[in-house]
Amino acid sequence: MSNSFLDYNFSQAIDEVLASLKFEQPTAIQKEIIPLLRQKQNVVGISQTGSGKTHAFLLPLLEKIDFANEKPQALIMVPTRELANQIYQNLKEFMKAIPQLKVSLLIGGKDLDESKIIASQLIIGTPGRLFDAMTTRHVLKVDQIEYFVIDEADMIFDENFLKDVDKIMGYFNDNVCFSIFSATITKTMHPFLKNYFENIKIVEIKGNNENIEHIIIPSKGQDKYQTLLKLTKVIDPYLCLIFASKKEDVIRISEQLNSDGITCIQLHGDLSARERTKTLKRINNLEFKYIVASDIAARGIDIDGVSHVISIDMPKEIEYYIHRSGRTGRHQYTGISYFIYDNSDEKSIKKIERKGISFAYYDFSKDGLVFAGLRNREQKTLKQDFVNPELLGKLKPKKKEQVKPGYKKKRKQELERIRKKAKQQEIREKIRRQKKQRKNNNEDSFK
Repeated sequence: MSNSFLDYNFSQAIDEVLASLKFEQPTAIQKEIIPLLRQKQNVVGISQTGSGKTHAFLLPLLEKIDFANEKPQALIMVPTRELANQIYQNLKEFMKAIPQLKVSLLIGGKDLDESKIIASQLIIGTPGRLFDAMTTRHVLKVDQIEYFVIDEADMIFDENFLKDVDKIMGYFNDNVCFSIFSATITKTMHPFLKNYFENIKIVEIKGNNENIEHIIIPSKGQDKYQTLLKLTKVIDPYLCLIFASKKEDVIRISEQLNSDGITCIQLHGDLSARERTKTLKRINNLEFKYIVASDIAARGIDIDGVSHVISIDMPKEIEYYIHRSGRTGRHQYTGISYFIYDNSDEKSIKKIERKGISFAYYDFSKDGLVFAGLRNREQKTLKQDFVNPELLGKLKPKKKEQVKPGYKKKRKQELERIRKKAKQQEIREKIRRQKKQRKNNNEDSFK
């Protein structure tokens, strides 16, 4: 299995773009998927948000496209215009290096350039727009399509899209290579996979993003907004996404924060295409430190530099917590995901923990946030993740004959004290390094 992108023997143009992007080693999902798509194997790729799924399918597609043939050869379907545009932006560097590569974007709020679509080798679009271009306008011919990719599949297979997806699938020839990518596989997807694919390989990269720390902040019977307001007073994010499940809550929280002196902007599905584009542009220009968002921002929108995520409620679908938290800790950065908790959330928290995510409790003090314990109270030994082994040497060993009643309890308390102090220092150092790195990156971008 390849440890370097150079091992794949891509074209010189692709290698040069990867080098300019500082992509040296493929991620786990890329190592698995790239060889399979090269062999035209139907695949389902499941891995955490931010794990490199996009380039896992883009690189083999770019390798397989016949640039001399100005007809659609690969089709990428995505659930939102933001994600479509994001993939298009990822392709721009390749388009500069490969002038013969023509890509069309079929999304709402953008006029269809029919002549460009006809001559494009790679098409990116949302289900409704793709279906319209194929069946109503008859400008998208799929008879030569060899690769069909569905990205953010669990969102695509929402009921709103299923009819369009079903109809689109019927237009492809038998030689098409299908690939489906998602951070999670939902029950809605199972019938679709069973109906359409007999020979499909499922690749699942298990494990959660280790760059993200998951923290519970108990609301202690307070209105959750008051806990949120306190939290904004003690953290200093580079960029923070605050999630609420309902559009009405997004609007209310945004208005409350602004009235309480915390400048923020809101992002939700009811904004027009023009408003969402303008909002994202302002966010990327760092006009705001806080964004209050519905779960649309948790899916397929890569806002660079998110250092903190705060969930003020639990999303309807538990998997969406993973998408929310996955907005931070991306690429080389670390991040923190806070959840403001009350007793009604306990059942949902346990479901998330069963997916391998570990939470720690933090609480407010005069010095800010302090570590208050681990979720797993039945655990008899302290988690090594939160203990620097070198600190264990600071506890003086006791001779057997000097052991007194209660010694074990006192020793455990002393270790707990050292562990808390070490963890607090680790968090401070992590945030300090992260802010410094982002500041340097920001300065570099203006040189």
